[in-house]
Amino acid sequence: MRVSFVHYHSGSIAREKIMKNQLQIEEEQYLENLYDTARDNTTQLTYDLYVQNIQLICPQIINSKYVHTTKDIGLIYRLNKFVHKQMAQDLGKKICTEDISVLFEHNYGKFRAFQMAMWFNDDLYKAEFAKMLVNHANKKENTSDSENTLIQIAKNGSMSTSYESFFDSPWANSAQAEIEHWKLHQSIYKLINTTRKSSFQNDKCTIMLMNLILLHNTDGLKLNDSALVEKAQQNFINFLHKYLKSHLPETNAYSQLHKALMLVHDTQRIHELSLQRLKL
Repeated sequence: MRVSFVHYHSGSIAREKIMKNQLQIEEEQYLENLYDTARDNTTQLTYDLYVQNIQLICPQIINSKYVHTTKDIGLIYRLNKFVHKQMAQDLGKKICTEDISVLFEHNYGKFRAFQMAMWFNDDLYKAEFAKMLVNHANKKENTSDSENTLIQIAKNGSMSTSYESFFDSPWANSAQAEIEHWKLHQSIYKLINTTRKSSFQNDKCTIMLMNLILLHNTDGLKLNDSALVEKAQQNFINFLHKYLKSHLPETNAYSQLHKALMLVHDTQRIHELSLQRLKL
């Protein structure tokens, strides 16, 4: 698998460094580059999809207080899933296409929950996305009216969709479900926020590794090569531990790793609670 630096990177020097159980500079750079590449690809695809559907999504992304209808949420879900599926296929080029498709469908609820928790809570994450949309547009010689609308929205910082615009109470069939859902969202952002090396930058390594860990969760699935996928996921977990130890005290790093691995359960629970949405 191309993304599994530990498993596939060749060379005796690289292997010797990895065995030291310490994060190497080239490993961190590799993860950051992988994040940037995935973000570039998804930004370009999102840009095209948003431009094509600008009349449908314009009210939602212009007004952060806009409360989404069930129809809105269904549209956004389909657009996001299409983008995320392309991302999963790019990240899993060393795994057979059939296995990647099975993994994506099985784990998409978890993956999407993680993405949405980041989007609702992390201003840095949203600002980075808006900047990348503008940069992508600036590379084009000519832009349509729809493109200009999207560019203006991005430049004005109007893409700050809130949790409440998607989950405006009462949205679920019980208050308990709504409270649990909100708390789990907050816990995901708190984890990412407390693992940052810098409060002024996105934690690219943690975000990318959590995406990979969630997408490669086999969870008893019957795959063509389960061993390959399980080994890849274990590599990502080891990578995450090494990364956390590189800038956190060892006790804190282990505690954060435990919380990160619990996200496999927590994101699944968020997905299950989301299914309790009232059909309004």
